[in-house]
Amino acid sequence: MKESFFRIIALIRKELLAMFKDPKSRVVLVLPPILQCLIFGYAASYDLNNVPYAVLDHDHSAASIELAAKLDGSGTFSRVATAAADIGHRTVHK
Repeated sequence: MKESFFRIIALIRKELLAMFKDPKSRVVLVLPPILQCLIFGYAASYDLNNVPYAVLDHDHSAASIELAAKLDGSGTFSRVATAAADIGHRTVHK
C-alpha cells in the first residue's frame, strides 16, 4: 500500500516538474484558477433577496399560519401561489 502511494507521489512530482519547465504549461496551470476566482467571486453569492415559494397548508393551525406570515413578512421570501388540496386533485391559486 505504501509503495503505491509513493509511486503516485513520484509521478505527481515528475509531472509538475515537467509542467513548470515549459512556460506555456505554467500559464495553463495558473491562469484558469485565477480567472475562475475573479469571475465566480462576483457571480456567485449566498445573499437571498427574492425567493419565490408556494404554500400548501393541510394543518391550518395557528403555528402553520404564523410560519407563513413570518415568511411573507421577512422580505426575503415572496409567495407566488397558495395551493389547495381537494379530494382527488390539487389546484393552485395565484
